[in-house]
Amino acid sequence: MTVLFVMATVLSVAMVHAVRKGLSMHLSLVLYHCLLLTYLGPHWPRVLALTLLLLATVALQIVNPQILRYVLDTAQHSGALPTLIGAAVLFLVIGTLTQVVAAGTAYISADVGWRATNRLRTDLVERQQPFCTFRWAESTIEGDSA
Repeated sequence: MTVLFVMATVLSVAMVHAVRKGLSMHLSLVLYHCLLLTYLGPHWPRVLALTLLLLATVALQIVNPQILRYVLDTAQHSGALPTLIGAAVLFLVIGTLTQVVAAGTAYISADVGWRATNRLRTDLVERQQPFCTFRWAESTIEGDSA
């Protein structure tokens, strides 16, 4: 979720920037693309892993109810006990795997989100630094007390 928040924040900043400059929607989309590449591009292996984990989570959440349906249908029609046990074990394994994949997704999402946010903050501070004066720090260094 953190990555989505960072992406939404970056896109919002880009949209405001584009509107202020009177850019067309096409240019603002190009600007979004540039911002995403700037802040998420260096983390592309993690973003790719996050994408794959999200897809795996969705796939597992789709498959697991189908296995449960199979278990219930087989039990209702007096299916073989080894088949039922095997399907039930598969259901439990996939349920556990779904939770592990969801935990991995949350971890990688938070990691990428923090990294992108910190880079965005660093860029913001570096761009604001020429406008900031630290008179108190300069006077303290020179020996004056404030």
